[in-house]
Amino acid sequence: MAHKKMEMYKQIKIDTIVAMKAKDNEKRDILRVVTGEFDRERSKLGRDVNNVEALKILKKMHGNAEELGNEKEAEILATYLPKMLGPKEILIIVDNIIKFNDYKGIVDMGKVMGQLKNVSEAPLIDMQTASQITKELLNG
Repeated sequence: MAHKKMEMYKQIKIDTIVAMKAKDNEKRDILRVVTGEFDRERSKLGRDVNNVEALKILKKMHGNAEELGNEKEAEILATYLPKMLGPKEILIIVDNIIKFNDYKGIVDMGKVMGQLKNVSEAPLIDMQTASQITKELLNG
């Protein structure tokens, strides 16, 4: 399980070694793939991935594993993902964006969603749920 203060990349490296020592080959192999994805992104960026970038990579890998029915892989990857925000929490964030910017109707939907992607909680927001909530609030 990832520690909140530790960088995700370092935690996954440590967990890979722990899995190796425990002879948990499946977990070791999955975490090696994650590390490879982090390294690939690092090559593109020219620097180490930060936790937000690492989280995006993990979320994508987790979604792919679920879509392909790789339950064990999805389960392992899920241990590194923070708990997503619920609809009530998303509603509060969306409502604040709408009120702060005085958005009035559905024509402002793109503006709201664009701002939502830039809030600090963005990695924890299911954008499909956020879109539904935004439509409801803007249609008033």
